[in-house]
Amino acid sequence: MQPTLIVESTSTLRAPDAPIHIAYVEQQRIDRYEEMVRHAIKRKTAFDKRVLKKAPGEVIFNRGQLVQLLPKWSVPRRIKSRLQNSYKLETLEGTILQGEYSARRLRAFMPREGTELAMKQEVYERKLAQQSIEEKEDEEPKNIVSIESQDIEDEDNEEEDEDREEEEGEA
Repeated sequence: MQPTLIVESTSTLRAPDAPIHIAYVEQQRIDRYEEMVRHAIKRKTAFDKRVLKKAPGEVIFNRGQLVQLLPKWSVPRRIKSRLQNSYKLETLEGTILQGEYSARRLRAFMPREGTELAMKQEVYERKLAQQSIEEKEDEEPKNIVSIESQDIEDEDNEEEDEDREEEEGEA
């Protein structure tokens, strides 16, 4: 390909050359976008490799677990609920904190054995376990009752159908 002469490059644009210039500019834009995407993928790969090297896998905290917000010297909080990869937190007294906190900003907190906090946490975890057992027990009888009530309704409907058939047969 021959280099463009300076006279042609500095001259005014001719009408037949306009579509060529427009196509050239559009191609440059597409090439630049492709380069940006390639660079973003390269940076994401490097980031993922660095993060997964430190802590492989997804971090999942359970309800009632003690966590600490970064920086490390913050006071411990409890997990109230999970929303995908973020969490609602509450204070140790039970006051719900505003907002949602990413799992990346949280670290598990283990109180020292024998401390008052460790004892309170054990009691709290036992209470949560008891509540979950009670909730499961409450759900099971409801299903049984609803099935039994459906059977009774089905029997009533069958008796009504038989009565109608007898009346129609007599008429």
